[in-house]
Amino acid sequence: NVESFNIQINPLPTANTTPNLITCDDNAYDLIEIFDLSVQTPVILGAQNPANFTVTYYETQDDADNATNPITNLTLASPNNEDYFIRIENNNTNCFNTSSFLTIVNRKPFIELNDVPLCLDHLPLMVTAETGISTDNYSWTPGGQNTAEITINTVGTYGVTITTQFGCTFTTSFV
Repeated sequence: NVESFNIQINPLPTANTTPNLITCDDNAYDLIEIFDLSVQTPVILGAQNPANFTVTYYETQDDADNATNPITNLTLASPNNEDYFIRIENNNTNCFNTSSFLTIVNRKPFIELNDVPLCLDHLPLMVTAETGISTDNYSWTPGGQNTAEITINTVGTYGVTITTQFGCTFTTSFV
């Protein structure tokens, strides 16, 4: 006796590629920053109707595949190069797909320039803000010099802004 039946094959939701979340380190210099993971939700959904899908976040691919241990607070302190996994699930079919992204915390430059006691007969004075990172850029005030060191010929207040290749900045000044 042969009976017929229908098999319905449902498509997987589209897990649009999510970009890495990138920021500069703060003044703690610990390469840990606060990120809001929920900004990835509209990206992974793309043109799909949000009412038809549930988007959840996980710390491991295994958790995302099994829908276990979801991250409940999506605003969190995350270290540099931390992987996060997103599960997008169709609310009607329970079919799901996953994607992942990194949180990247770029280095903030730092140097310590103490006030330099100047006497008129000790000029010129060479001052350096060298960080030891060849891709760092320097901008001095006054004068606008763009080298790691400057020659001071007059007494006054001087400042330097150091910018990394990723746009992270540090500014300091001395008298």
